[in-house]
Amino acid sequence: MVARPTERPHAKRCATTAKRREDDGARRGYLGSMNIPADHRTVSLSGRQCSFLGVAWLLIAVKCILVTWAIRQWDVPIHPLWIVGPTILFAGLATVLWATHRE
Repeated sequence: MVARPTERPHAKRCATTAKRREDDGARRGYLGSMNIPADHRTVSLSGRQCSFLGVAWLLIAVKCILVTWAIRQWDVPIHPLWIVGPTILFAGLATVLWATHRE
């Protein structure tokens, strides 16, 4: 039988890393409140862009309603969320990327 050590091998390394982080933070003087610079610009959309976004989401909603209706109407053996779920997910992702990553 293999003898097990009383201390886990990574415990000493974790303690050393934590101690080093405390020392670094105390030396810099902001251990309690981290001051990390970040760019938090707000994006304002023009009226035309808001209208485009509204029409796009209206079309997505109509598509989801039609897909749900068609699946139930013709007894397709899948749940409508298999189509509607990814549609909403990717449309939301595209909207967030489009609205936040423009120059």
